Amino acid sequence: NFSGSHRYFDDDIYRFDCYKSRKGGKIAQDDSLPLIDRNPCFCHEFAQCRDSNTNAYIEPASCPLDGTANCREYIAPNTKRSISRTLSSTYISHKRDCQNGKKASCTKEQPCTPCELDKLLLFGSQASYCSLCSVLNNGDCHFKPGIGPYCFKSPNSNEFEPCRRCCTESLPVFETYTDPNTNETFTFCSMPKPS
Repeated sequence: NFSGSHRYFDDDIYRFDCYKSRKGGKIAQDDSLPLIDRNPCFCHEFAQCRDSNTNAYIEPASCPLDGTANCREYIAPNTKRSISRTLSSTYISHKRDCQNGKKASCTKEQPCTPCELDKLLLFGSQASYCSLCSVLNNGDCHFKPGIGPYCFKSPNSNEFEPCRRCCTESLPVFETYTDPNTNETFTFCSMPKPS
């Protein structure tokens, strides 16, 4: 029964109830909670924050999250890159564990991919980040035996176990580039991404 679902061009079937669920720590389609998907690389200490209207410099630690400022970092000589305020566009997907008509819960019959960063990276493109762990989100899965949520133990295996943590750690990685001609150093931030 595929009521409440629709078909995409890639022939996967997605159910609206899955899109709108927060099963296993995923973000629901209509969620607009900046604290659960805030990009920890946004205006890090080596970046530049500028007011969108006046272009005035703002201390990175005070860079507004309301869209009134832009944050950029130098990643090479004369090369700037904008840093998104949220991870939603590239790391967090409301389609997480919804492909092939999966329902809005992580059951023994339809386990989810784990949320822990080290585990989800093993799953590669099969997984995306869950909501981000924070002081407001400790990742408690509220597990109930027989009900779930249940997660796969490892990629390419049908074995499952209780989901242990229903949020993904936000662990930014800082990389340094030194221009060989000028010895000028640039530090930029990225997040580990399943691929």
